[in-house]
Amino acid sequence: MGVSIQINASKRFQNNVIANEVITYYLSSNRDLNVSVKFTPVKEHFKKISTIPRLGLSFELECFGDSANKSNKGIRYCGRGPHENYIDRNSSALHGVYDYEFADHYIVPSECGNRTDVRWVSLSDSFMIGKKDGGQFQFSANAASQIAIDKALHTSDIPTDSNRIHYNFDHKQMGVGGDCSWFPCVYDEFKLDPSVPYEFEFVIRPINALSEMFIDSEESSAFA
Repeated sequence: MGVSIQINASKRFQNNVIANEVITYYLSSNRDLNVSVKFTPVKEHFKKISTIPRLGLSFELECFGDSANKSNKGIRYCGRGPHENYIDRNSSALHGVYDYEFADHYIVPSECGNRTDVRWVSLSDSFMIGKKDGGQFQFSANAASQIAIDKALHTSDIPTDSNRIHYNFDHKQMGVGGDCSWFPCVYDEFKLDPSVPYEFEFVIRPINALSEMFIDSEESSAFA
């Protein structure tokens, strides 16, 4: 037996509903929290959009570890690293288990710190996060929210709270392009089709004797 909560939401842009979303939270008897998402775009309002930037979950928590040391937040992951990488910029990032290190913001703040082909993320050795089906995803963490980064014109404009960390768990995220004299041209294979629906499910699982065995391995079967 468990407890389930469903949220129905609409995404709006310029007073038009551009997508409908159904988010279901299910807390199972073994303390797993399953978060499933069904994202359905309204096709007539996506005609001029070539790609969806990202699809996933974002949340914030009080930071773990030494708040003065960005490399010691208790975040470990299995995926490509150790440096930031994106779906069209990850050939130099090798698969492995790494302690996550925060990325420095660019002069003009934008997306940073992403990791690809992630199988699981461990936060403070207290709980793990992964795909319900054991699939790969993308992950990043930052001291500032996505909204704050988007509004900032310079790094000095970014408000940071050393006691909180903002996490992004992306089912999919488009590439960054930039290989044509830094013109932001992203190839089609690294875009997200805005005309099709998407479904994904993440699991937030307390670390116990079963899942501890996966913390230092590259296995993802703890979630399969």
